Amino acid sequence: MKPRYLALVSLLLSVAAGPAIGQTPLTNQFTVDVNVNTTWTDTGIQVAAGDSLIISAVGTVANGAADWEGWFGPEGMTRGPAGGCTACPLAGYPGGALIARIDTGTPFYVGPFLSFACQTGGVLYLGVNDDAPASYVGTLRAFVWGGEPVPPPPVIDCDVTSCTTYTSLGTISGDTGAQSTLYAANGEWWFRVHIQENDVGTTCVGLRALIRLTPPPGADYDLYGFCDNCSGVDASSTLSGSSVEEIVMRWDEDCIWPGIPSGSDSSRDLYIHVVCYSVSIEDNWTLEVFGNTGGGSNTCSTQ
Repeated sequence: MKPRYLALVSLLLSVAAGPAIGQTPLTNQFTVDVNVNTTWTDTGIQVAAGDSLIISAVGTVANGAADWEGWFGPEGMTRGPAGGCTACPLAGYPGGALIARIDTGTPFYVGPFLSFACQTGGVLYLGVNDDAPASYVGTLRAFVWGGEPVPPPPVIDCDVTSCTTYTSLGTISGDTGAQSTLYAANGEWWFRVHIQENDVGTTCVGLRALIRLTPPPGADYDLYGFCDNCSGVDASSTLSGSSVEEIVMRWDEDCIWPGIPSGSDSSRDLYIHVVCYSVSIEDNWTLEVFGNTGGGSNTCSTQ
């Protein structure tokens, strides 16, 4: 073969083996088995706006096990609604064709091959162009170049802990002023706070503390309160979702009839347990304790 023909063949082979025109080299490669019985399959691939992607697909699918003559590939049906499916996620394109979207964005056609730059960022979804593909049979496999694996969910320490490993929140007054303390973290925690008797008047004044847990959006935590030790729950709040949880811990001052202070100290320790219920993000919750705040009936016995 003459040298100039060898050079031409070498150039053509290099183009065929390289990335599509306009693409930068894409090193991340993923194989995705598209579920043909549901409209959308989460690929586990995350992209950013401007990322270059190449998607190539193979496989054969039929709309129903009895439709042995109606098998088609990623391009979609070649008969019936081939002129454009009107009730499909991507109207006007063949039913059963391989389509894609990023997060909840507008679907777009992929077919057997697509090279493109992402207009938005998010998670890549692949699917079949049908709003009810439960009767589909066959396999559809996509090969994706570009993007990054979706990072795994954060590791949040929701193991059951012991109250002996509590974090101290210090001391606040339970019967005078409006002292408070604040702590922020994520996962499961134990705390101890000392509620101090400071009213030394001639009448009995009950001690109380309002405890408020504010979860981050998308996380569900529960709140439990204990008097003196962590044996037996004395107050709890277990609302669903990321609702704010509040409890009030309250008790009477030790008094001599008819309401004269006995002279003994009615201060005590409260233990607080922040419990994970349903958590998938590592954003912090906040825990606040307000002294001399909150009404209702007693939760702790009189000391």
